[in-house]
Amino acid sequence: MNSEKVFELEAIDRKMDANLSTRHTYLSFAFTTTIATLAAVFALSMKIRIDWLILTPFVVIIPFQTRITYARLTHAKYEAYVKVVYKNEIQLYHYPVYELFGFMGKIIAIISNFELTFLAIAIDICYFGINKPSILLSVNVILPIFLTLFVALLALYSYDYMKFEKRFEKEFQDLIKRKSDYNNGGKNRRK
Repeated sequence: MNSEKVFELEAIDRKMDANLSTRHTYLSFAFTTTIATLAAVFALSMKIRIDWLILTPFVVIIPFQTRITYARLTHAKYEAYVKVVYKNEIQLYHYPVYELFGFMGKIIAIISNFELTFLAIAIDICYFGINKPSILLSVNVILPIFLTLFVALLALYSYDYMKFEKRFEKEFQDLIKRKSDYNNGGKNRRK
């Protein structure tokens, strides 16, 4: 492999590492913020009634889940690019982690991809434990459930990582084919 390709692969690897690092930083901050807020609400709820304060972690959770979803899609695109452009140079890089297949693999995937959804559910449980809304279709009931469902939808969007990776692989393959056709005088261009 020539030095230019090595440099590009190293740059992609650094971007992927930064992507994962950012995800872990957001998750750590979201967990810390949520736990601190819930602890404060429980401590204060013994003396004062605080209805909406317990929902404040959603201000952090929703943007972080959005960022994590974006990071997963970006990572899938980088992975697809490496698979397509460097398929002959790198053989070991793309072996799947077989331990993540099967029943336990699905459990691990669900838990790791829906971490913030589980935090949102914990917030809802605490919220409904402290607040006993009397009207079933009131804002006090609908808002926390809506916020939790929104977080779950964001997580669900990028859950099927392989679907996005395969789509990006096809896009890169098509792009390479079009570039090759163009460089060969346009013999096989689309009409």
